[in-house]
Amino acid sequence: MSQAAAAGPSIQALVHRLAACPQDFLMDPIIGKKGSIHTVALVSDILLEMGRAVIEQKEADSIEGGTFKPRVQVNRLRMIQVACWLLGHSWFQGRKELCPKVLLFLAAGLDDLAGMIDASLLVTDQDRREELARLLLDLLELTPEGETQAQAADRLESISSVMRRKVLEQTKQAEARARKIREELAKKAAAEAAAKTSRE
Repeated sequence: MSQAAAAGPSIQALVHRLAACPQDFLMDPIIGKKGSIHTVALVSDILLEMGRAVIEQKEADSIEGGTFKPRVQVNRLRMIQVACWLLGHSWFQGRKELCPKVLLFLAAGLDDLAGMIDASLLVTDQDRREELARLLLDLLELTPEGETQAQAADRLESISSVMRRKVLEQTKQAEARARKIREELAKKAAAEAAAKTSRE
């Protein structure tokens, strides 16, 4: 988060809005001939509410593009749809200056998360609702109402699914290294014992 982060809305208000997200926003996006929701149209609507012109083609491509597995891409677009509902909060309306960062968040800010959890958890799970709200404010360089930047950063790190996965992977790697060292020590001890027996 930038040193010059401006004040944003309260996390409680955003989490409350996510809890009220209509199920329509979790319907499958239109990809080819399948799906029900036109994700880019939702993004365009949000930009209009924020005071910007209709989405451009290259921006639409950044929303719909990417080299994701089909299942992850569907989940990613559903997450973008939920994020559009979140950005429909009254605090964001008319804030045209935030549009470039909003587009960046929608195009790339949810990519990692889309491969880890189902989009529905951004609505149904308290921690995941908070995670989405905090991810959004962090990328928009906004500090949640009533928090310092340090408090906001610490809280985001503590509930981050991405950080949790990194910690788990680091723990697995450390355990694998420890196991390898134990095996090598056991082999060395066995070899030394065998050498001692042969000398005797």
